Amino acid sequence: MNSVSNATARLTIRHLACLFGLALVPRLLLLGFGPWQDAERAMQPDSYRYLLLAENLREHQTFGLLGPGGLVHQSVVRLRAENGTLPPTDTNGLRPESFRTPGYPAFIALIQSLGGGIRTVLLIQCLMGAAITGLAALIGQSLGLSARGAFLVGLLWALHPGLIVFDCVLLTENLFDAVAVTGLFLACRVRSPWAIIWAGLLLGLATLVRPLGVLYIPAALALAWPHVHSKAVNVVVLAAAAFIPPTLWAFRNQAANEGFRVTTVGDLNLLYYTAAYAISEERHEDWLESWPTRVDGLTNRLSRRLRPGEDVVTAARRLAWDQIRQRPKSVLKIQAKSWLKLFVDHSLPTAAETQGLTYRPSGLFSNLIMNSEPRPQGPQGNSMATSILALGWMGLNVLIAIAAVIGANRALHHRDWRLFIFGVVSILLFTLATGSVGLERFRMPMMLPLFVLAANCFSVERRLAATR
Repeated sequence: MNSVSNATARLTIRHLACLFGLALVPRLLLLGFGPWQDAERAMQPDSYRYLLLAENLREHQTFGLLGPGGLVHQSVVRLRAENGTLPPTDTNGLRPESFRTPGYPAFIALIQSLGGGIRTVLLIQCLMGAAITGLAALIGQSLGLSARGAFLVGLLWALHPGLIVFDCVLLTENLFDAVAVTGLFLACRVRSPWAIIWAGLLLGLATLVRPLGVLYIPAALALAWPHVHSKAVNVVVLAAAAFIPPTLWAFRNQAANEGFRVTTVGDLNLLYYTAAYAISEERHEDWLESWPTRVDGLTNRLSRRLRPGEDVVTAARRLAWDQIRQRPKSVLKIQAKSWLKLFVDHSLPTAAETQGLTYRPSGLFSNLIMNSEPRPQGPQGNSMATSILALGWMGLNVLIAIAAVIGANRALHHRDWRLFIFGVVSILLFTLATGSVGLERFRMPMMLPLFVLAANCFSVERRLAATR
């Protein structure tokens, strides 16, 4: 009797307030002892580019940069200059940016225009990260989880160390999650045509933060399905609304001579990471150590192929697929290793940086999984406490992944197609989209589907309710 009553119970305001508090405290502690003391601690390599883009948006109303940032971008600029497709600089010396999308720089620029700085951005991120916990729990409840299972979804979001850390650094993860999860929450609360439109628009806006938001369309449709009458019409409306923001941005890129695309990241990563890693794997070389050599070699191959006026990014995609088709076994090996790393990797180095500390990799994952030697960085070895933290963090990720597999199997067994689509389809789409770059920060978009499936593994009351 108690189990059935638990199954029909729902989350209360007290539950949601508790989740908010549990999430906010560790975020504020990490922020307070880290980046609040020194804003540089929140900076990662990409952070400086986002700040420059935000500054140029504020000062010049232009989404552009003075010059390329890294090895790949320098190579692409050189190739475009050689074949006459490099856009000229404007009066401020800026060239249009098409690799990064405008959502996060616009967010930073808005806060800065209101008088805030990096600390203000990070504080708002912590507040948004804490607020998402309640939305995540309510989304789990809308998929049929018991109150206990839905609370577990929120609890995992509140206390997962990866989410806490990336709420305290100047990167896109937090804003993407905030916009996308809000869109999904609206989808599960659809009561009018406007709600489905706003849900789609928010997923489209999330795509302008990181070019992945539209991958949540199947999940949003699964959430909205019981609440809409004309199924086919609402599918079209949601998808159309989601594609409006990225399509408008693709038109902007075309007008700026960057091609009709939302971003160049997929094509360039396919060549300079997937194909490059596959070549290194085939030659039994360390992926990271040999990467600069691979970039130079692939750039030279691409240069020999290019015709005057040809789109460099399209040509890069063709070369990437040629390289991939030549070595399918190596590609499968690097993808398997990268995806394993994607699901179990920790972010302790980033966490250490937020506190002004140095983390020295133990090399355990590199030796056992990647078949490569750890790169020395000063004195070797970590303290016992640091090693325990790293193993515990990875262990948590492994447990979540295993529980998610069990939860997915349970959803399939009970033919719970909404839960299955929300969890499994979303995870598969995001996994494929990451390519061969397996880092925990790229697992952030699939955290909610993982948590929902994991909670379904433990949501015994849900099964009792379903059989009642």
